Amino acid sequence: MPDNANCCWALYIRLSHEDGDKAESLSVSNQKLKLTEYIKKLDNNSIQKFYIDDGFSGTTFDRPGFKKLLYDIEHGLIKGILVKDLSRLGRNSPKTSYFIHDYFPAHKIRFIAIDDNIDKNFFDIDTSNDMIIDIKNLFNGFYPRDISSKVRSTFRAKQKAGHFIGAFACYGYKKSLTDHNKLIIDPVAADIVKKIFSMYLSGKGQNTIAKILNSDNIPCPSEYKKMQGLNYKNSNRLTSTTYWTYSSIRSILKNEIYTGCMVQNKSFRMMCSKSASPLPHEKWIIVPDTHEAIIDKKTFDIVQSMLSNNVRQMKTSSHTHILAGLL
Repeated sequence: MPDNANCCWALYIRLSHEDGDKAESLSVSNQKLKLTEYIKKLDNNSIQKFYIDDGFSGTTFDRPGFKKLLYDIEHGLIKGILVKDLSRLGRNSPKTSYFIHDYFPAHKIRFIAIDDNIDKNFFDIDTSNDMIIDIKNLFNGFYPRDISSKVRSTFRAKQKAGHFIGAFACYGYKKSLTDHNKLIIDPVAADIVKKIFSMYLSGKGQNTIAKILNSDNIPCPSEYKKMQGLNYKNSNRLTSTTYWTYSSIRSILKNEIYTGCMVQNKSFRMMCSKSASPLPHEKWIIVPDTHEAIIDKKTFDIVQSMLSNNVRQMKTSSHTHILAGLL
């Protein structure tokens, strides 16, 4: 056990609704109460410190509270860790087992999971309980996967029924106040969408369209959403970029949702991953005629043909060959 006189008991708390945690029994306040009462009986004279990750899934260990705990362990400030149960430490079976069986003992840390009746000290030679720990960890890992599968299944059913399930409607639309699964036209943004299609059809390139919108001081989609009071963040956009770009114009020109089709399931995210991976077009869920169209189908198809042919921007100041952009 670390010799530092300032060594303390780490009271670790984690809660995440993504894992299917029940707010009433596992709330932060309830966990605090349980851990505090337990440590009073165990080692009331010791220093105690809370490490809390509220809203972080147990399937990943990339959590601020846990990372702070590891930092303090590495600096010899922790003599023991107390959690309500094993799943609070984590629901990733291999990594959770690693911390309990290898990392904590190597750093002379005592680990206690109250509800699972686990008290593992670094000097224990009896490993009979290790199998029980691993079995519990295994089941804890199954639980969020089962919840995730059920939630995903429900989402897919809604998508196939043409219900919108996104957090934010795409630029040009907004959620209906009476039915958040239905899109209605946002007149201001819809006019800009029509303008973008019109300019592209007239021969203006995507960079030129972006420059025109920027010079007219028209807010880009992410800024427009913020102006509407939405807590929106475009993960594909640099933090400092608050203007129209080639990619934002292209994204609008290629978005079939403007024809009145509900287009969803375009990407997939693994439980332990923060970023989503794009799915092939045949995996997309497309339901026609779910909302009012901003762009008619014929116009949209012409634009897609132009985009696929990579038509170059027309310049009126110089001669452009009739086959430019096609060869």
